[in-house]
Amino acid sequence: MFSAGGGRFYQPSVQYLSPTKTDRPIYTVTADVIFGRNVTRNGWLVVGGGVTVTRAWGEIIRLEGSISDGTFRSATYGSSATGVGASGLLRFEPFDIKGWRFGIETLGGFIIYSNHFPAGGDIYNFMGRIGPTVGVELSTDTHLRLSSHWMHVSNGQGLGPFNPSYEAMGAGLGLVRYF
Repeated sequence: MFSAGGGRFYQPSVQYLSPTKTDRPIYTVTADVIFGRNVTRNGWLVVGGGVTVTRAWGEIIRLEGSISDGTFRSATYGSSATGVGASGLLRFEPFDIKGWRFGIETLGGFIIYSNHFPAGGDIYNFMGRIGPTVGVELSTDTHLRLSSHWMHVSNGQGLGPFNPSYEAMGAGLGLVRYF
């Protein structure tokens, strides 16, 4: 069996994510501490919740002005902030091959930032991450987890300069401890 201790766990993890769009070159590091449990007896469905701390740095590039009056230009704004917030986890791992677990997970959170982020936005954002995971059993109560995530950060206010969202992709490493 892949899980120990009745399926309750905590999972500290870190991720590094790089920008996917040239007009939003913002790099991100996240650290999560998730507490959760296996929903199914064999551990293939996991839910949890916890805290995400994030640091993002970079800039956004916006087109501003008007072609008709000659003020059309590209403007660059610094976009760096630190954030913290509540997050949730849903992991689906139906494949277990000799102690290796393969699946997909999603994390979603509400983050409060140290300043308006990205530039032109609010101090709050929603952060969503999704991607494949690979877990390996190190002992009956400890597992190493590798992940790759696509991330979207947005304040959820629709399309426009008041919602300067950004996207990134990256890799993560976590340690799952069952109790």
